Order: sequence, then C-alpha cells, then structure tokens
Amino acid sequence: MKLLCSFLIFLVAIVGCSSNEKRTRYTDKNMRVMLYPNTISPDHYARIQTALVQSNSFTVIDRSYGLEAIKQEQERIHRNESDRYDDREKFSHWGRLYGVGAVVVAHAQCVNRPNSWRVNELRNYCQQFLNLIDANTGEVVLGVEAENNSELNTAPDWNEAVEKLIQAYPKYFSPEQVSERLERYKEESKERALREKELKT
Repeated sequence: MKLLCSFLIFLVAIVGCSSNEKRTRYTDKNMRVMLYPNTISPDHYARIQTALVQSNSFTVIDRSYGLEAIKQEQERIHRNESDRYDDREKFSHWGRLYGVGAVVVAHAQCVNRPNSWRVNELRNYCQQFLNLIDANTGEVVLGVEAENNSELNTAPDWNEAVEKLIQAYPKYFSPEQVSERLERYKEESKERALREKELKT
C-alpha cells in the first residue's frame, strides 16, 4: 500500500511539472534582451554583454556600437552607395534587425580601496546591480546585485551578477493569478477611462 501511495505521489508530481512550459530563450520573449548602454560605462557594458552571451540563457541583441555599425552598413549598401555593391553580395538586409522583449539595465558603484591581501596595492571594488525590465509594460521583472573587484582602471567581470539573474528568473511559465478585488478595480478603471474619452470627444 505504501508503495502504491508513493507511486501516485510521484506520478502527480511528474504530471504537475510537465504541465508547466519551461522558460527558455526560444519560448519566452523576455529572454530576448538588450543591455541598455546609457547607464553604464563602455568597459562595464562590454563585460556584462559578454557574460550574458556566454551564459547561453539569453538571446542578446546589441544596442550600442555594434548596432550603429550595422545601421551604417545597411545604409551604405542599400541607400548611400547601393550601385557600388553587387546585388548578390548585399548580405546586410533591410528589415532583419531583431526587437527585444526585455531590457537589462545595469548600474555600478565603484570605489578604490586597498587590497585586503596586499596593503600597498589599490583595487577597484564595485557593487553591481542588474534589473530586467519588460519592454512592453515597463515592469521590473527582477533585480539582483553582486560585488566584485578588479585592478585599477579596469572593470570587474559581471559573471556572478548574470548568474544571479539567471537563478532568480522563473524556470516555468505560470498563469497570472488576479484576485476578485483587483479584477473589480480594473473594471472600474476601464469604465472611468471610457467616460474620460467620451468627455473629450
């Protein structure tokens, strides 16, 4: 009897897990990300983007110097100097750039301090912050922080911060649970918005 009960519990657990679709960069739009370049220096940007790519958990779309170079190449091939290129060799196509489902916003707070191992040596100690923001709603999906250090005038790696981001990200899709109270509030908001629109017309 115990064996049968254990088997049934195991079966329910398997069915419960298999009913949830796993989140991957091929199923979840929020795992197609860009790193926002304006909140971080170029050396930190390069470290973070490299860590995101090397994690193999995200599809990373460049929105910094790489994007500018691609846009210049497309402009040159298709608009500015189109006659200079053989049509069969125009590999940079119009309309092939990818959009993103989420934006990674990074911040670093760094200070030079003596090395804990070598008193006469200064190191660059940084607190690192990563926030993942839904590109449709502006919702901060999650945020993590880490600490790291490096030699002076160099950015530390962001591998630990990116790993924390991956660990904090939900592994499976789950249905959105909305309470009756919140649902009523949404309906009231909708009615108010419709009345406001009617008054403006």
